[in-house]
Amino acid sequence: GGPCYRIGIGGGAASSRVTSSENADLDFDAVQRGDAEMENRMNRLMRACCDLGDKNPIISVHDQGAGGNGNILKELVEPVGASYDIRKVNIGDNTLSVLEIWGAEYQEN
Repeated sequence: GGPCYRIGIGGGAASSRVTSSENADLDFDAVQRGDAEMENRMNRLMRACCDLGDKNPIISVHDQGAGGNGNILKELVEPVGASYDIRKVNIGDNTLSVLEIWGAEYQEN
């Protein structure tokens, strides 16, 4: 999928509060913006894999929802568990902290 940016961080919380000029930067980061090119790539990939029938390599597809990597990665490895090297996540913004990478709700991940 696409690289991790600050886009989508705090989206779940932002949708539950009143917006104002004081928190405009937070609101901007919280909005998940579409990436039509990546969406098309993912759609073609998913279709090609589904067309493979029993040889489809896809095991699971999840919507990240609020919580980003922190939400989805734990669901993918249940019940066996896993270790993560969060710095190996595909990053598009090198200024992101580990916490921001963990919680980013970016699309097409």
